[in-house]
Amino acid sequence: MAERFPFLHPKKIRDKTGKRPSDREYNPRTLLIPDAANWFKAKKVTEAQQQWWKFKADNFDSVLLFKVGKFYEMFEMDAFVGVDVLGLSFMKGDQPHAGFPEAAYRGMAEQLARAGYRVVVVEQTETPEQLRARNAARPAGQKMVNVVDRQQVAVLSRGTLMDPEMVAAYPDAAYVLAVVEVPDGSSGHDAPFIGACALDTAAGQVLLGSWRDDEVRLKLRTQLTGLRPVELVLPKRGSGAMTATTSRLCRCGGNRGPAPALNELPASTACADATAQAMRLYFPEGNMPRLLQQLLDKHKPISDSPAGGELVAGGPADQQQSAKLAEAGLGALGLMVQFLRDNMLDAALLPTARFEALFEGAASASDEPVAMELNGAALEGLEILENALGGTTGSLLGLLDHCATPFGRRRLRRWLTRPLYRIRDITRRQDAVEELMGDACSAVSAARRALAGCCDLERCLARLAGTAAAGGFGREAAHVVLYEDQAKRRVKVLVAAMRDLQALQQALEAFGKLQLKSELLVALSDGSRWSDFQSRLDDMTQAAEWEQAERLGVVQPSKPGLDPAYDEAKAAVDAADRELQSYLTKVHRELACQTIQYTSLNKESHVLEVPDAAATAIPSSYCLVGHRKGFKRYSSDRLKELVAARQAAEDNREKVEAGVLQSLERLFVSHHELWVSAIEAVAVLDCLMALAGAALAADGVMCRPKLLELAATGSVVFRAGQLRHPAGLASTAYGSFVPNDIQLGGDAPSFILLTGPNMGGKSTLLRQVCLAAVLAQVGALVPAESLELTPMDGCFVRMGARDAILSGQSTFYIEMAETAAMLSRATSRSLVALDELGRGTATLDGAAIAAAVLDHLAHITRCCGLFATHYHQLAVEHQADPDVAIMHMACAVTEGDQQDSSEDTSVAEVTFLYKLTQGAYPKSYGTNVARLAGLPASVVTRAAATSAAREAACTANNKRPAAARIGNATPVGLDGCASQLAGQDAMQRLLGQVCSQLKYLQQASSNGNCPAAATASVIDKVLQLQQQIAAVCSACS
Repeated sequence: MAERFPFLHPKKIRDKTGKRPSDREYNPRTLLIPDAANWFKAKKVTEAQQQWWKFKADNFDSVLLFKVGKFYEMFEMDAFVGVDVLGLSFMKGDQPHAGFPEAAYRGMAEQLARAGYRVVVVEQTETPEQLRARNAARPAGQKMVNVVDRQQVAVLSRGTLMDPEMVAAYPDAAYVLAVVEVPDGSSGHDAPFIGACALDTAAGQVLLGSWRDDEVRLKLRTQLTGLRPVELVLPKRGSGAMTATTSRLCRCGGNRGPAPALNELPASTACADATAQAMRLYFPEGNMPRLLQQLLDKHKPISDSPAGGELVAGGPADQQQSAKLAEAGLGALGLMVQFLRDNMLDAALLPTARFEALFEGAASASDEPVAMELNGAALEGLEILENALGGTTGSLLGLLDHCATPFGRRRLRRWLTRPLYRIRDITRRQDAVEELMGDACSAVSAARRALAGCCDLERCLARLAGTAAAGGFGREAAHVVLYEDQAKRRVKVLVAAMRDLQALQQALEAFGKLQLKSELLVALSDGSRWSDFQSRLDDMTQAAEWEQAERLGVVQPSKPGLDPAYDEAKAAVDAADRELQSYLTKVHRELACQTIQYTSLNKESHVLEVPDAAATAIPSSYCLVGHRKGFKRYSSDRLKELVAARQAAEDNREKVEAGVLQSLERLFVSHHELWVSAIEAVAVLDCLMALAGAALAADGVMCRPKLLELAATGSVVFRAGQLRHPAGLASTAYGSFVPNDIQLGGDAPSFILLTGPNMGGKSTLLRQVCLAAVLAQVGALVPAESLELTPMDGCFVRMGARDAILSGQSTFYIEMAETAAMLSRATSRSLVALDELGRGTATLDGAAIAAAVLDHLAHITRCCGLFATHYHQLAVEHQADPDVAIMHMACAVTEGDQQDSSEDTSVAEVTFLYKLTQGAYPKSYGTNVARLAGLPASVVTRAAATSAAREAACTANNKRPAAARIGNATPVGLDGCASQLAGQDAMQRLLGQVCSQLKYLQQASSNGNCPAAATASVIDKVLQLQQQIAAVCSACS
């Protein structure tokens, strides 16, 4: 292609400003066509092709759908995309060329967008007749134009699909996420302020938030995990507006799933001041969303804030931090606004968008949290939203999703990422779920029947609101020339919205007929709350003959007075009809024939059909225009005048009818807040019914958790009887799970150190405890005979092994980063779960880190938690620790025949019992798992023999006198099953030093040096432990 178009050669390609790809400010979206006019002339490029190249030069990184008549054409490099992605065929000719008809637009455009392409739609905005009229009216000497006018009307991508037909099969939100970083100049640490703006284009929802992050951007990773954005909007690389850490994390989209599409914009578009000015244009005085107004108020300079009206409690430093947070939030919004402008959606989306906080939390450190904190590691490790393969099967969302509506499913997803914390909030949900399972069960059935088949109203309203706000946008704009019946389609969308809003009303009324006890259900179904809703909906349904309108695509008011312009236009048509009837009566009288009537002939709507018997009396002023057997057809000058007058009146009525549809759309959208409130109420109801449905459909006993006040218990408590993993709710699909009793806190230690064989169920137990806490605080029933707990302010998880190559993070680095976040964020009200911490490095280092972290969490943070490990020495160190319970997952072992080394029989066979049992377990039986996994028998046998020999050597070494062991010890291998650190005397000394270090850390905590200094203290302790362990091992060898 570079041979035909030299400016496309890699060595010559430039953007519109003349910059090369190697230049810092190069813009890959544009293309420079040097001396375009002369090149077009020399190559004899047609005017239509010149149009195409001009659009392509402005959208070089995009695929153009170029409208020609009733077809969308794809030329040159775009034609290859059409053939490869859409399965089109090349058309005849030398130029690469493919296309598809207008009727296939939605399916083809969606397919391109979901394949990752940016699709630019170029439509005709002029008919051939209008072109001829334009040429006829051109000034003298001006060249005639031979091609109709075309304009870019829409830009489609994975995150900007709004057409109901394009998003119907994808109920989950497809977020576009804009991220901005504001450095913290007052601190020497890498702890910047992060602003994020997430946009669900199809639903018209904007989530906005800002926070101060840590060195590994844990909170940003949490948002990436929870939102799973399909597109990212970032400041342009190389602008210095974002650190490498943040940039790498964003570009790889977290640690799981495909990387989102990247949009880079100039860093200047993230200016908070410019964003504040832009928002005042979209929202006139008094219409600013409250969340935006709060950000704008906080962004004001400190000197501008009112006396005594500090942005947050504290002095100027606190105000400065609040202003930085506002700057980050407004900057992210600024990037998003520019993204919408580039995609021609700002005017349609922003004025009617729903602005919500990205996350909920305490207003300040002293306030009670609103929700449990679940970071990205917890969402992934517990498989709350997705399983390890990226699907929902087996995830907590997949198990609970009994929702009847798409917007209910999206609400449930947000509930699971934000479990409640306050007991009164959780209790309201519990009461509602319990009543839905009992007395209100019949109403649930009625509501689900009413909601069955309900369209995605949230997205439908967003589309209608955008159309009304922008006067029609995209392909639906008034100036776009389309050959499909667009009005009929718009009528169907509006009718479907009204019909489904009526279904929402019926679902709510099903509960209004009951004597409900639940406070939440009473509030949702209160008839007085929805009286205005029903009144406005009735006004809309009675405003037109909607059945006829849906069939014909023409909206006519159902009675006079609803639309004066239509009444006037209809009266003009009726008057013209009366004139025609009066003229026919006159002809009857003049020709003395009552059978003369009007008929149509070709394009003539009214001609006189006269019987042959009466035709002899026809005046000479009548003109014969046709005949049929027994009849002759005539017209006259007067009749032609009357017909022309009626046609003009009819044309005017059709024009006004189009305005009727637009006015009714605007009337419908004027009640947008009322419709949205009903959708949100039904979304909450749908989630509650889903939780009730999941409990009723569960296989096994389900219980309502009992919530305990922290003040009454004195510490966090988790006490469960016969607790099962939630995946067992559908045991036919996922197999049965062995129930276990478990207690953390109260009259039991708050921490469990868990040992046991590989595949013995340790990780499953950790997950089921954490998931039980999440379920309880979401308001759901829990798979157990009983559960008592104090609400947890956070659930922090460290499990699994993965790296992040694109962000430059190794497996062990991620392991340590998640642990560091746990140590810095966890409080005495938190729940933590660590699975085999330290396995990603050398045994000595890993054991030291595991010991230090366990000691810190159990004795300094003093939270509830479970710590699964194969470092069995930890059980020895904590066997007398009152804050740590030593337990294991039970198993039955059949030892192999050590004499027979030729077969697999020398390997111990382990039967997993999956029961939580008191005490430590001394072995991990890794060779048993190796055998189950299918390793060659010879390899497994050799591994078992080597392990047995080393264990025997360690045992013999420990039975020798201490002095002999230290002076003449034979080197032995350290493995994950039993860490033999050498002599008993040396071990006692080491344990004494560990205790003294823990006392020092406890004293630091009581002096207020934690949690800020917690991580540093633990790292220092780990280094000391590592040195001491190495010294003892050196002495042993």
